[in-house]
Amino acid sequence: MKTLTLLLVLAGAVAACAAPPMPKNDLPVRDDDAPPSKATGGAKKTGSSDGLPSSDPLGAPPASETPKTDDDNKAAAPCNTAQLPAMLVTSQYDPTFSTPLGAGGLVADGTYTLTEWWKYDGHTEPAAQDRKQSLIISGNGTVAQVVSQTDTAPVGRTSWALRVEDTDVVFTLTCPAPAAGPAPELRFSFRAFDDTLRLYDQVQDEETDFTK
Repeated sequence: MKTLTLLLVLAGAVAACAAPPMPKNDLPVRDDDAPPSKATGGAKKTGSSDGLPSSDPLGAPPASETPKTDDDNKAAAPCNTAQLPAMLVTSQYDPTFSTPLGAGGLVADGTYTLTEWWKYDGHTEPAAQDRKQSLIISGNGTVAQVVSQTDTAPVGRTSWALRVEDTDVVFTLTCPAPAAGPAPELRFSFRAFDDTLRLYDQVQDEETDFTK
């Protein structure tokens, strides 16, 4: 009897030391190399600036920032002349995953084409959307040109200055030029490896994957 009592006491002690169950609102992340963002509650929110549209912050400038016209009322030159890629990507929505955080890396020069677009738990536009997008990086990872089209929207062309801060990459809009005030910025957690660049937007709860 004493032996049975001792075994029960030991079993209770082991159970007390076991890891607590995962809270119901903790969601896994799709990328095994990235820790949860919203699930832990400790990650800073990064992503789309309030001064940029939510549907395509990299490729479509705000309405107030469209290229100006010259004195002859002719359309101003576009921000870049990059060719829109042929590859069409349809967004995928998975509410069972939380937006990952990137591990950083080297943002290498090259032409990157959108190959995957994931929308995660909390995304405000879960419906599937189509997008063509290229990201042309130059200047040893300091300049980016973007050409993009989402669904049937007009083709957007933008130019950005880039800087890397730890595992974040910050895009500062250089074209179209801001009408007033400081230039809008976008901050993404990112992961760069091989010929792939992944941008994680914790504000919009989405991930966009680009491949050279």
